[in-house]
Amino acid sequence: MGLDEAERHDFGRRGCQHVYTQFGFDTAKQFMDPMGSRDAKALISRHNNKAGRLAVKNHMEKKCRCHGLSQTCQMKTCWWELPAFRSVSDRIKTHFDGAVKVYVDNKGERIIAEESTVKPPTEEDLVYTTRSPDFCNSEYRTGSLGTRGRTCNETSQGTGGCELLCCGRGYERTVINEEVNCRCRFHWCCEVRCKKCKKERVVFTCK
Repeated sequence: MGLDEAERHDFGRRGCQHVYTQFGFDTAKQFMDPMGSRDAKALISRHNNKAGRLAVKNHMEKKCRCHGLSQTCQMKTCWWELPAFRSVSDRIKTHFDGAVKVYVDNKGERIIAEESTVKPPTEEDLVYTTRSPDFCNSEYRTGSLGTRGRTCNETSQGTGGCELLCCGRGYERTVINEEVNCRCRFHWCCEVRCKKCKKERVVFTCK
């Protein structure tokens, strides 16, 4: 089968780059995956590790650069680039939110979705066997102190924000009067002298 005109002029290192990508994939596998163990925990770890590697490998981005005096791109060099770390992390977070609860068959060779109505997990899906503890409430068995009484940020949408950290229970606003150093001046030699000022600070704590 002959190459078309575009393929003949594409003299990028596609073959070499494929080798480099696969080498990185295999090296990460050797470094991360538990070797020899056939228990359920090891099987789950190997599956999730592979899902993480595929989140990178399957979404490599092809970049090309044209050569020549004209704008017709008579020749071009193409290569594969790693996807942006943000896109990889967003993709993994999406899979994390949709992770599938599974169990391992008696032979310890296959993972099976616990719910019969759930489709079997793909290689890129994340899986788990044990539900995470409820970090919203105190759980002495796991050492979790819960989030009641924790200070939070009212305006943040992140993990430290009141809406997320307080687990929907709401939060309280408290005004604290503090005495802080102010109007500090340097006096020769060699001392810094400050006045004491009253300052109000608003603190938000989870209910």
